[in-house]
Amino acid sequence: MGSFRTNCQGYRHISNGDVRALFEADWGVALDPEPGLRIPNMLDAAVDGSFKAIYIQGEDILQSDPTRNIVAAGLAAMDCVIVYDLPSTKPPITRMSSCPVRPSLRKTGPSPMRNGASSRCKR
Repeated sequence: MGSFRTNCQGYRHISNGDVRALFEADWGVALDPEPGLRIPNMLDAAVDGSFKAIYIQGEDILQSDPTRNIVAAGLAAMDCVIVYDLPSTKPPITRMSSCPVRPSLRKTGPSPMRNGASSRCKR
């Protein structure tokens, strides 16, 4: 709750002066009323050299963004990339996996999986 660039905790918008005043009093710092960058903007800024670090929580942005090469270039350009992933999912960003370019509904024979292994399919 509250990890969006436009909202404080409780999904209260950052542009609301009363909301900012409440969090400024609790946190002891002044908050900018302008929302932060979106992920594509962060990656572009990293390539330009003005964005140095990112903390990613519960998402593999390399898999979820259609412009994978741009995401990879942005992440590589950063000085620090921290990924906090949920334990039930595969480790993010650790493997460049691709989907096979063949029908997925095979009747028999080996079927390649995303982790590089293959499994035997039987009808």
